[in-house]
Amino acid sequence: MLNFQFHHFTETGTISPGAVLHFYGHDTQSKAIRFWTRGPSHSALVYTIDAVAGPLLVESTTTYPLPCLLHGIAVSGVQVHPVEKRIGMYPGDVEVQPLAPMWRLDSSERDLLKSQVEKYWIKQPYDLGGALLSGSKLLKFFNWYPYPDDASVFCSSLCFQLLARLHRLPMDYPDKYNPGRLRRTCRRVAAFERPIPVKHGGLPC
Repeated sequence: MLNFQFHHFTETGTISPGAVLHFYGHDTQSKAIRFWTRGPSHSALVYTIDAVAGPLLVESTTTYPLPCLLHGIAVSGVQVHPVEKRIGMYPGDVEVQPLAPMWRLDSSERDLLKSQVEKYWIKQPYDLGGALLSGSKLLKFFNWYPYPDDASVFCSSLCFQLLARLHRLPMDYPDKYNPGRLRRTCRRVAAFERPIPVKHGGLPC
């Protein structure tokens, strides 16, 4: 667990609803994703703060073995986990990209985000095809993307759609936002601060 350092990030509002978490894995699959997307290998979004578990993240993944807090079992697809435990158990580096102070979510926006996650997105399976297409430069060049389909979703597309719904990112085709493109887009808009390392080399920052 991250203990003191993690509590510092939460107390300052750095890890709060709307903040994006960028994960940099060191296994072969993660390195391939990082190479092709020129960025992190995985993305997640802080979506609410639980009275007991603290900040919770929502993500779409196939690789996390612990039970989702909402499903009650380990699942493939959209799932919810405590931020501190997720970061603490991650075998790689992690950054948090917080919303700028004037762009942080008010109570109604926090309620909307929580409702979107728990009433709609939590049902969606992982979109492997979309994740593979998101890294294709050829499809981007010729604009050959299929019509948007929200029957399934991959990690960074989920984050993008939730943030676009909250008007923190512009409306756009969601499945072209791989983890690298999501991070670069967040750096280019006024709503986000620069990414801050939370964990590096297996140790909290």
